[in-house]
Amino acid sequence: MLDNLAVPKFIGRISGHNSFDSAFFGINKKQCDDMNSMIRNVLERSYEAIVDAGLNPEDVSNTRMGVMMGSNISESENTKLLLGNHNYGYRILGHNRALLANRVSYWFNAHGKSNSHKI
Repeated sequence: MLDNLAVPKFIGRISGHNSFDSAFFGINKKQCDDMNSMIRNVLERSYEAIVDAGLNPEDVSNTRMGVMMGSNISESENTKLLLGNHNYGYRILGHNRALLANRVSYWFNAHGKSNSHKI
């Protein structure tokens, strides 16, 4: 039995978090190495959502598609920012949750509103 209730008995982990295709998303490999896995995951899931909706990602390019999302701090954010092995000068860009929606909008070339909200 755990004496410290702050430590969970079980945790969830995302598999394949190191398999991000930086070239596909047009992100510099060094920037990707310093990037929070949440940002990589948001880009991948956004792409999947468009495809799962039956759209070709090129169909939303140059449209007024809006991107709104909420985010909270991630465990890997503190680990990578404070203890990261790489320091290529991209850490602030790679961990800025305020830019989450903007990254998605930029990648899809969407021109609608783009907002990230801290939840």
